[in-house]
Amino acid sequence: MKFILAFDKLKGSLTSEEASACAARAIREVFEHIQAPKIVILPTADGGEGTVEAFLSACGGTRVECNVTPPQALPHSGHTVPAQFAFLEDGRCVMEMASASGLALVPEHARDPMHTSTYGTGEMIAAALELGAGRILLGLGGSATNDGGCGMAAALGAKFYAHDGTPIPCPAGADLIRLGSIDLSCMDERLQGCEITACCDVDNPLYGENGAAMGYGPQKGAAETDIPTLDAGLYNLAQILYRDHGIDIRTTPGVGAAGGMGGGVLAFLGGKLQSGIDAVLDAADIDRHLADADLVLTGEGRVDGQTVRGKVVSGVLRRAKPEQVPVYVFGGSVEREAMALYEQGASAIFSICPGPVALEDAIDHAESNLFDCVYAAMKVYHDGYFAIANQFCKAGLQEKFVNGLLQIKDRLANEKDRIDEM
Repeated sequence: MKFILAFDKLKGSLTSEEASACAARAIREVFEHIQAPKIVILPTADGGEGTVEAFLSACGGTRVECNVTPPQALPHSGHTVPAQFAFLEDGRCVMEMASASGLALVPEHARDPMHTSTYGTGEMIAAALELGAGRILLGLGGSATNDGGCGMAAALGAKFYAHDGTPIPCPAGADLIRLGSIDLSCMDERLQGCEITACCDVDNPLYGENGAAMGYGPQKGAAETDIPTLDAGLYNLAQILYRDHGIDIRTTPGVGAAGGMGGGVLAFLGGKLQSGIDAVLDAADIDRHLADADLVLTGEGRVDGQTVRGKVVSGVLRRAKPEQVPVYVFGGSVEREAMALYEQGASAIFSICPGPVALEDAIDHAESNLFDCVYAAMKVYHDGYFAIANQFCKAGLQEKFVNGLLQIKDRLANEKDRIDEM
């Protein structure tokens, strides 16, 4: 039997690799009395934290470290933090915005997207260009910013000016509303020979009710009274880009990702947006592994409405469904909205917590809870499968049992072909 393990991180407790390794131990313990199952662990991430590790695991390469300006600091202030990215064997650079401009880099008391910028991400991109990168994959997620990528662009040569012509050397969220013009003529020339793709799994517009500021500003530390200013600033940025440069990101889905960084990648870098989980799963060659798989196990810390709209779990389901491979989903917590995952192809959804527990306890015992839950699920899977097999074997009908399974598989394949032709 072949199992594919494709877990996202359980935030605050287990990495993707640790969660998959835990599930693998449970599977082996259930099946230890028969021929050892084949277990394939695929590194996964959705473009946020863990993306670099996933690509290094899948593709091989070198980890590169550079010093960059943290989101709450001004450039050239002497305050820097180390940021890491991957230089893959195929020449691509893979980086996470969170490594240079992430919320985790800002002390909790200082979190405020009115005064943070993506300048450090621009410096990280410049470091990749210095190494000769011809393609850059930038994971969006976990940002501390709401500057529409203006700080990043400033680090790469763009010039920003207020309505009165005063330079704005490093625009932060609060500065966008006073932007009057943008000069892109001095952007780093090496960008012209580099293909840049931003990985994001949200479809938020830049501004408005579902835009970057209103949708994600509060979780980055924005005061309620500052949300209208941040939103108006992104609106102003979009109007200037369209008016002066013919760049239209006003209604493009996904440009609101990471405080408008999705829009910044399109507007300032001439890049494109791609599903983060699809990029990672392609690198892991999941379609080849699914071709002869019996079961997929996936999961994340919180399985909820956001999971349904484009996280790791939904990406895995989207790949497994055409191959008719059943998928078990495990979550540290499971919200009612997650029931929509059944419509996407989930075979079963499990909450790994044994009962109502405090968040701290759930995090502290995540590994043992996941092991116990996967073990229980595998017992049901194992006993159900082999109970049927035993009945046939007792009657001396082993060959008939195997042939029956093959016939079912053929019928399902024929039915799929018939539906596809309709």
